[in-house]
Amino acid sequence: MLAELDRVQLAVDRLLGLALPDAVSDTPRLTGIRELYHLVTGDYDLYGVFNPSRAAFANANATTMAGLVTNAMNKVIAARAEELGRAGYDWWRAVVHEEDFNSLQDISWIAVGGFGDLPTISEGAAYMELTWDDTTETTRWTKKGGYLGLTLEMIDRDETRRVRRIPGLLATAAIRTLSSTVAGLFTQNSGVGPDLADSTALFDASRGNLGTSALSAATWDAAVQAMFKQTELNSGKRLGIRPRYVLTPIELEKTALQIFVSPTEPSSNVFYENVRRSAAQNVIAVPEWTDANDWAAVADPRIAPGIGVGYRFGRQPEVFVADQPEVGSMFTNDELRVKTRFLYGVGVIDYRPLYKANVA
Repeated sequence: MLAELDRVQLAVDRLLGLALPDAVSDTPRLTGIRELYHLVTGDYDLYGVFNPSRAAFANANATTMAGLVTNAMNKVIAARAEELGRAGYDWWRAVVHEEDFNSLQDISWIAVGGFGDLPTISEGAAYMELTWDDTTETTRWTKKGGYLGLTLEMIDRDETRRVRRIPGLLATAAIRTLSSTVAGLFTQNSGVGPDLADSTALFDASRGNLGTSALSAATWDAAVQAMFKQTELNSGKRLGIRPRYVLTPIELEKTALQIFVSPTEPSSNVFYENVRRSAAQNVIAVPEWTDANDWAAVADPRIAPGIGVGYRFGRQPEVFVADQPEVGSMFTNDELRVKTRFLYGVGVIDYRPLYKANVA
């Protein structure tokens, strides 16, 4: 059995475009945002105040309307984010390490060095202490957000279709915001990326992760070799990691697909088997990249993370609704405000799993 307000919440979810489970498909439909406002607040005369004597629900109070709309919008944002992800709009998720944090202290991304080969211990001899080290890159939090105002006039005109679009647009904006932030790491400082803790750019010849050649089967093989030869912090031993993904502007997507998917590799008039053949989903066109020539390679972040994305308060933007009648915008502007807030941090964990080619 569902409580009265639980059924109202289901009706609001449906009003904002969410599909309901079959078990609650008999939930009554609301005609629009105006009916919802009237039923929950009892404010049929649009004074912008809660009128308990005319509200349709005994347990409703001055915050009920905000709570119902907030819950529904957050659900729609999560559902929309999943849809956009399946369509490929969150391309960056494939190439980053994601982590949730419990405070707004600066994020410390730690790359831990290895021990190399374990030393041999002779019979009866003491074990030796192993030497290890790490490097830390620091990322500050970024706060994004804004608000939209729903005036009493909009509610009275029953502009439900406009209200229904809000959470979907917020989800799209959040994904685009993160997309541009991750893409920007590769294009900062004329394409060599941000300076790291050692005061050297992310992509630099001294790191062995910066190229200058156009994308081809041969230059992709060179990128594979360059990443494979990267050495472990502290031990100096080769990591033996390989790039899994190639990032390109849309102009190079076809070239990359030919390299990754074609069964043969062209060489003059002779065709050889494409021994570097991979999967089409490992070719990622970055929407924000406008240079038609530059490209990059990234290792699987589950094996060797190069870029980190940290979240505070969730991986989708939060939604808050302010509708207090005695204070704020409802009092001064007859306006119910929907605010969104998104806190995240994007930074470099380690340069070794990353490779960039800046083509002149």
